[in-house]
Amino acid sequence: MVEIALLSNRKYMKLQPHLTIFIQLSNPKAILKKNLRNFSCLSTGDTIMINHIDEMFFINILETKPGPAICLIGTDCDAEFSTPLDYKEPEKPAKVEQNAPAEVQKKEIETASV
Repeated sequence: MVEIALLSNRKYMKLQPHLTIFIQLSNPKAILKKNLRNFSCLSTGDTIMINHIDEMFFINILETKPGPAICLIGTDCDAEFSTPLDYKEPEKPAKVEQNAPAEVQKKEIETASV
């Protein structure tokens, strides 16, 4: 089905990569800019595929402003990355009791004096 939409010249989009590794690449915005040349427009809710060094990355378009669709032809876009779909909070290291070695020494001394 073909739909007709009036597209804004203003360029803003909020993106959500599927993989954290995409935002860890040396310059993800430059990679994105290069690959966006393959698209004439984007809409909120789209998922695009970007190829970088023979690896495919999927990216969700979470938001476009000022409307639900933007034209990409001949202009730059402001892009903001959201938390990737596969992101997991790093585990916090377990607290190590600072007094533990002194307590162990105290118990050893008490045991030795019995």
